[in-house]
Amino acid sequence: MSVKRNDPCPCGSGQKYKKCCQAKVTYIGEMHTDKLWNLYDELIMFYNHLIEETKSFFSKEVNEEIPDLIVEQHVIAQFFYETNDPRGRRTMLKEYIEEQCKTVPMVPSVRQIFKNWAHVSPMLLKLEEAKGNDVYEAIDYFSTEPFSVKIVEREVPPLEDGVLYFGNMLSFGDTLVSFAFDLMLPLEPSEPMLRVLEEMMDQVNTYSANVYMKNNYEAVVSLIFAEMDGIVGNEELEWEDEAHENVAELYIAACKYFFAGADADGSLGASLWHSFCETYHPNVRKPEKYAAGLHYFINSIYLEPTTAPTRRNSLNFMRRVPQVFRKYRGH
Repeated sequence: MSVKRNDPCPCGSGQKYKKCCQAKVTYIGEMHTDKLWNLYDELIMFYNHLIEETKSFFSKEVNEEIPDLIVEQHVIAQFFYETNDPRGRRTMLKEYIEEQCKTVPMVPSVRQIFKNWAHVSPMLLKLEEAKGNDVYEAIDYFSTEPFSVKIVEREVPPLEDGVLYFGNMLSFGDTLVSFAFDLMLPLEPSEPMLRVLEEMMDQVNTYSANVYMKNNYEAVVSLIFAEMDGIVGNEELEWEDEAHENVAELYIAACKYFFAGADADGSLGASLWHSFCETYHPNVRKPEKYAAGLHYFINSIYLEPTTAPTRRNSLNFMRRVPQVFRKYRGH
């Protein structure tokens, strides 16, 4: 999809494309693209180092093995999206890029694109057309803004069935590339999840879906994981332990009575609990206390801070996932 210079800018600014985002699009030659891929590979190495450090830290602090996918999403959130200055402008990724710019020789066009990686954003794209060389034309699912995206080492399903592509997108000039983690989702079965996500965004009145996903990255990813596991919806769940099922039933009853929000019918929380039980096999003696902990957990993640419970909101998602049902069972 091409945008002409005098067309309205697809970012929604109201300006013409030539006076808005066209100036941000940088075209680079093949040799300079190779340099960007080298920088990308070095960033992957640094990311993998952070993964190993985080695993080591939590194995000592939590004294429990944490699933790799949870560690990875925690590191992405902390490295890409958590700011570490009072004005909320500096991330670990930005600091990394600044250090690399000081020590690694780059031509100006490569340097500019590399610096723009500090503005990485999670995006949900609908793939439209294959262009060859693993490049696809796509539109942002929420804004309908057009993009080209290169999908690396991934088998893409037939596009006529409707395919969504989620990732943390870096710019390679006129093409996006997902960093470290991406997901492919069928469009039609994902519609219940998308409605939940849109409901979550409406609750905080965000002006941009990408800004919301950046600020609530781990909650969004957990919702997408739930969709991939067949969690969102009315599918029947099979329970190995009656006590586990009792927790889910109590939680659903509480949601229907008290809670009119993203999980009004209780299906999301019940199914996340199902996945937790399959992984950790908790010994549940008092289902009502686990159900209370589950209710607190879902509220604290999926509601905006002004309406969510305040107790332990400062705890990050990484620490809550493996311990939540023990930590809050007395809630």
